[in-house]
Amino acid sequence: MNEVKENIIKKAVELFNQVGIRSCSMDDICRELGISKKTLYQYYATKDELVEAMLRRHAERAKECAEQDETSHVSALDVLLHILASTQKMKDVRRVPPLLFDLKKYYPQQYEDHVRALARINKESMARLIKRGIEEGDFRADIDSELCATFFSELNQQAMNNITRLAQMENFAEFSIFAVDLLIRGIVNEQGLAKLK
Repeated sequence: MNEVKENIIKKAVELFNQVGIRSCSMDDICRELGISKKTLYQYYATKDELVEAMLRRHAERAKECAEQDETSHVSALDVLLHILASTQKMKDVRRVPPLLFDLKKYYPQQYEDHVRALARINKESMARLIKRGIEEGDFRADIDSELCATFFSELNQQAMNNITRLAQMENFAEFSIFAVDLLIRGIVNEQGLAKLK
């Protein structure tokens, strides 16, 4: 992706997370990036077009991350522990970013399509990860990798579809950490459990 386009998307995401999509103007993005409106409109003619590009880029990044996890030389258990560590970094986050609310409210079809695309990516990569963990000897051999991946993908999709309810939870970060920890402890065998300690 073109570096200017990438920078525009990154800055838009940052601002949308702070104040929401509707409260952030194209002028705000230009000012923050130090570029002219002409330059911005050269890449994205409308805010809607920018939102579409942002969602596509997010899905691409999710797929790239899943592929990196699969080709890395770390174990499947280490990948899950990395996901847990990343989730734990959210512990101090006390609110759901306005970006998610605005996506769901003002871009419902794009939001739904995006959530579905992420669920598919997560399900496919999780199934492969679980199979790998079984082969490595850290995950329970009796686990149905497809069923397990479907279960956790559906949980994640339900959470995203109920973002308003999540936002009302005082401890949604702790809730997320608990869910990932539960996933790990539910699929590891004795050997994997010993590595958790």
